[in-house]
Amino acid sequence: MLRRNFYLIIILSLCFNISLTIAQTIKGNIADVSGEPLIGQVLRLAGTEHASISNALGNFMFNGVLLGEYDLLLESENGDVKLLTFTYDGKDLDLGMLKTSQEKIVTKSTDIAVVNLDDLEVEDDSEYSILLSASNDVFENAARYNLSGGRFRVRGYDNENTSQYINGLPMNDLDDGRVLFASWGGLNDVFRVAEGQNSLRPVDFSFGGIGGAYNTDLRASVQRKRTKLVYSYGNRSYTNRLMLTHSSGLQDNGWSYSLSASRRWGNSGYVAGTHFEGTAYFVSIEKQLSAHHALNAVILGSPQRRGRASASVQQMYDIAGSNFYNPNWGYQNGEVRNSKEYRINQPIAMLRHDWKLSDHSTLSTSAGFQWGKYSSTGIDWLMASDPRPDYYKKLPFYYSGQAAIDVENYLKSDVANQQINWDEFYDINRNRLIDVNGTPQNVSAYIVEDQHYDNQRMMFNTIYNFNPSVDFNLSGGLTYLKETVNNYKLIDDLLGGTYYLDIDDFAERDFPDDPTKVVNNLDNPYALLQEGDRHGYDYDIVTSKYELWAQASKKINKLELFGGASLARTSFYKDSYVANGKFPDSSKGKSETSNFNTYAVKTGLNFALNNRNYLYAYGSYRTRAPFSRFAFVSPRTRNELVSDLIPEKILSGEAGYIMRYGGVKARLTGFYTTFKDQIETFIFYSDILRTFNNYVMEGIDKEHKGVELSIDSRLYGRLSFTAAGSLGQYIYTSRPRATVYQDNSASVSVVRDPIYIKNYYVASGPQNAASFTLRYNGKEYWWANLSFNIYGKSYLDINPERRIVEAVEFLDPELDNELWHAILDQESIGTNYTLDFFGGKSFKFGDYYLRLNLSVNNILDNKDFITGGFEQYRSNPASSNNINFLPKLYYAYGRNYSLNVSFDF
Repeated sequence: MLRRNFYLIIILSLCFNISLTIAQTIKGNIADVSGEPLIGQVLRLAGTEHASISNALGNFMFNGVLLGEYDLLLESENGDVKLLTFTYDGKDLDLGMLKTSQEKIVTKSTDIAVVNLDDLEVEDDSEYSILLSASNDVFENAARYNLSGGRFRVRGYDNENTSQYINGLPMNDLDDGRVLFASWGGLNDVFRVAEGQNSLRPVDFSFGGIGGAYNTDLRASVQRKRTKLVYSYGNRSYTNRLMLTHSSGLQDNGWSYSLSASRRWGNSGYVAGTHFEGTAYFVSIEKQLSAHHALNAVILGSPQRRGRASASVQQMYDIAGSNFYNPNWGYQNGEVRNSKEYRINQPIAMLRHDWKLSDHSTLSTSAGFQWGKYSSTGIDWLMASDPRPDYYKKLPFYYSGQAAIDVENYLKSDVANQQINWDEFYDINRNRLIDVNGTPQNVSAYIVEDQHYDNQRMMFNTIYNFNPSVDFNLSGGLTYLKETVNNYKLIDDLLGGTYYLDIDDFAERDFPDDPTKVVNNLDNPYALLQEGDRHGYDYDIVTSKYELWAQASKKINKLELFGGASLARTSFYKDSYVANGKFPDSSKGKSETSNFNTYAVKTGLNFALNNRNYLYAYGSYRTRAPFSRFAFVSPRTRNELVSDLIPEKILSGEAGYIMRYGGVKARLTGFYTTFKDQIETFIFYSDILRTFNNYVMEGIDKEHKGVELSIDSRLYGRLSFTAAGSLGQYIYTSRPRATVYQDNSASVSVVRDPIYIKNYYVASGPQNAASFTLRYNGKEYWWANLSFNIYGKSYLDINPERRIVEAVEFLDPELDNELWHAILDQESIGTNYTLDFFGGKSFKFGDYYLRLNLSVNNILDNKDFITGGFEQYRSNPASSNNINFLPKLYYAYGRNYSLNVSFDF
């Protein structure tokens, strides 16, 4: 009955055209009295938050403007200059060339040099947004660029809380909510036309998350007509980048196209062993079929291979003499080889139809498909010792006395002793024989395996806009998504051996008298596997989602009100292709299907006290289905769902004040968000049980609150100053319950209830951060920024097993005070800082532009900046030997740079 009512609501809502705004555009060109374009000028619509920055041709554009009469203002050193007054009736409006006698000043540098987020890449791409065009919001710019090197996250949110769109299609993965930005890495120049914001305010293309929403328009007609060649050189994720882009603009015959290709490569990034090899391609073709219809097709991809860096313990960093020690690589025949490598190739194909139904209504419909491979390699071993060079039993702290000294001296005597020993793998594998079904076989002890998470996704989205009057807008849309993630492991390299066995040697210890228990695939027991064969597990997680959303806005004099609602239905199940010997009756085939109906509402207001002072307040309450990746007890071995799954509840609000006066702009925002009934699952190895454990923690509540402040001020002449900062507090507010399931047993090994993590800090990067920038814009198209960034109140991610009664039940808080606090206290990272430079110069030769820009981050070469880390789950905290499980840490790069040269013609 509930399902029938849900679909009835969708049908009725569509019939009544409850829809989301598709913005028409207001565009123009700003020039001096001679007709020469003015670059980087800030233009605003008085009484609104709409602002635009002119590009290299002097062009500017506004989207999402409500119907009405507006004054167009140009910012100058002496205050705002009114250029003209116009009336906007909802149709596309071209204001033409606007000439001004104001002095030619480059107030912004968005077109001369755009920040290259690829140059800011760290180990986890998912922490960074795709918004490649510069925003006019000082705080957002600082958060995305200046503070990104310290892993700062706006309001402490992970990116599943921000809705990411490309050409109108949602790109957040359904299984975990994250976005794989690497799927379009290297395509900077065609990903410039972006819109959105990081707040609850409504946008034109989505109901949005609590962290806002962003959409990148890839239509060929909106790409600026040009040919651009770019070369970059740096020492971050890669050494070299070459990129070529050509866009035709809209031609007289109604056709337009845009093409882009790039290559990024380097033998090593800033961290040793982190090679990079990537190409990217992009094709967008559009046809204006008539005055009312346009059709656009896009295909893009970014195949890449990238060596990974991993966190390690501080003792290993000290032994190596560098906080950028990487345990993943070693020498093979004198050459560096990384055991952990990301391999990504997930192309996207999209088709979009834009339909202008009338002067006041439009319908945009997009469909797309994503497919391909996403995997990560690593070492696997069978009936052999742990090969990791920073394994705790290989470190000095595991020993005492002279033995500890000998181990430390051995590690320091040769860099090769601190790294993976590839030659040893080959020697062991070539000479090892194992009896398989009565016959000796050469079975590798060590292999390189390739763990796959191949995502295949179908996407459909339609959005419709209807403006019945000047001051009222009603909007909404319908989305359907279906995603299949194939999880499996491939044998990538046998490292000199002939075969590998698909068995679980941990289970062999537990079931010595039952040989079927160790078999990972009962349909092919004790198979002799070779390179390219699947092993371990092979299953799909299939997730689908329908969503209908609607919102309306009303303008009454100086007051603007809006409200919206969303309904969604999410379903998922697991489908396994192998029968596991430990769970022969519950591992193969389809699991039970889980279904969740969720909803969201939001509302808000904007109030203009006058044309320089504004107040705003927004609020939202929503429920969210559990992510399917975390909904299964042990997906590698069985189809069992976590019991009693319920939707997550999220309450979020923000309120603020905006001031614009002369050459000063400021914004102050307070925010408050609560998350309730979250679930987390993770896997760790238990030395006590000698098997992998699946840890399921339920009933997790969190609270994120804080304030944000940004200031933009002209100091003198061409010198200006910006400041942006956030003071936050992100904590756990509940005592959740955890259930621990063994990989080798159907029984629940232990229940932890409660876990005492209430008032511990959420490890989400710096909770306090600020950036202060001096900016100088020269007369002849050059500019320079110098930024000082400071970070504080960061904490390591906690191990919940150290916050249970059993962890300290045999300790006296007074007699064992030091050990008591070592177990229970959360480690603070402390305060850190960086000094960054970003500058550039543009040369104009007729219609051609040559641009140079240089960014140097962490100029002072601060190499002791811990950006994050985690307590190891593999621990026995009450034991005196707990020091063997020291936390693992990540460090920010020291001094790093990127030099970019581009030629526009």
